[in-house]
Amino acid sequence: MKAQVLRCALLGDPVAASLSPFIHQEGAARQGHSLEYALIQCTRNELEQKLEGLHQQGYVGINLTHPLKESAWSRLRDHGPTAACGSANWLERRPEGWRAHSSDGAGFRAALEKWGAPNQLCIAGSGGVVRSILPELLRRWPACRVSLRARRKERARRMLAELGLELPLFSWNELPEDADVLVNATPLGMREEQSLPFPLEALKKRPLCFDLVSVPQWTPWLRAAKAAGCRTLHGREMLLQQAAPAFYAWTGKKLPLEELRSLLQARQQLREAHAAGKLRGPILLLGFMGAGKTSSGRELAHLLEWPFLDLDEELQRRTGRTPAQWIRQAGEAAFREQEAQLWSVLSREWAGQGIVIAAGGGLPLAPGFFQTLRRQAYCIFLDLPARQLLERLKADRERPLLQDRNEAQRLALIEQRSALYARAEFRLKAEAGSPKELAARILTTLAPAIEEASS
Repeated sequence: MKAQVLRCALLGDPVAASLSPFIHQEGAARQGHSLEYALIQCTRNELEQKLEGLHQQGYVGINLTHPLKESAWSRLRDHGPTAACGSANWLERRPEGWRAHSSDGAGFRAALEKWGAPNQLCIAGSGGVVRSILPELLRRWPACRVSLRARRKERARRMLAELGLELPLFSWNELPEDADVLVNATPLGMREEQSLPFPLEALKKRPLCFDLVSVPQWTPWLRAAKAAGCRTLHGREMLLQQAAPAFYAWTGKKLPLEELRSLLQARQQLREAHAAGKLRGPILLLGFMGAGKTSSGRELAHLLEWPFLDLDEELQRRTGRTPAQWIRQAGEAAFREQEAQLWSVLSREWAGQGIVIAAGGGLPLAPGFFQTLRRQAYCIFLDLPARQLLERLKADRERPLLQDRNEAQRLALIEQRSALYARAEFRLKAEAGSPKELAARILTTLAPAIEEASS
């Protein structure tokens, strides 16, 4: 029986760079669910029609982002207890329509808690996310002195009145003194704007700077705060925390926060290094036949949303012959020459680009391979015990290099090749876990090293 595919979506403007599809789809896959997650550009005027259409199409859940959180709350009549703030960031399917919920406040609190209780906190912004944050913030830390900094003070005053709150309200040209936490709750930073949510002079006393923007990881404001010696908190953590209640409602399972946190950080490190032109070249997976280079490589490329190439498959596509045909018809030496030439071409074509390539097991036999590799790619050796490789390959009838060798000769070949592969820049034990789990380990191993080398 085919498993049910859960359909969810994010509505807002803009949505293209959102991390929500990654969080919910990867979370669902790790909990045994199949989940599709659509990104739908939507204005306030289109919202009602979009919601009706998605309900008719069988969607089980919807996330909402700027500028729809308040609009959705006002249009819907079914509000969960957390949506009492007048803002909704996720919707739950009901037979008669959608029920509105808000987890922004809980996500904000969970992200900020590890830094300790704030004494004086100033929030830049007065939109839907601030509506959700303020009640939770004051409930959790009632002694905290909270103020707002808003471009549209009248709108901010109305929001505070509707929430029944009296807080200091500053214009965009004003700044409270002695704030130990500054929070950006505006869209500033989603693009490379020149303006910042707080002036640079606000960083002189080194407050904790919390940017609710999740993409990019390092917004212009957070980069400035880091350069000034301030502690920084990315919007990614709040995004993860606020996703958890919706995920549970839609799937019946808990969101695997720890695993997704490390994956999300590593993924953003690599994608942002790529966007900044700081990658030297492809991620190249090395290992003996049967090590899982292709299966884990496809999963890694999926995580990064990068292209994937299997060197043997690409050789067949370009020459019309499989590796087995090359070896049988022209000999191993001719095949190795073709393999080395193809890698030389690919390393030039993909220089500085984001791509995952699974190498043929004999590629490192090419003369001078490792001498030039560190200038061309990031090379990872997937290391499996010889006996485990033999077990995987015992029924193989396709690879010519294995057919005329007995077990002892196969073991000798594996040991010979493994000694060669060990010269790779990175080495990963690959005997345990699924291809998806191995891909996650590759990602979390590689990303910090690349970020450190490119910083």
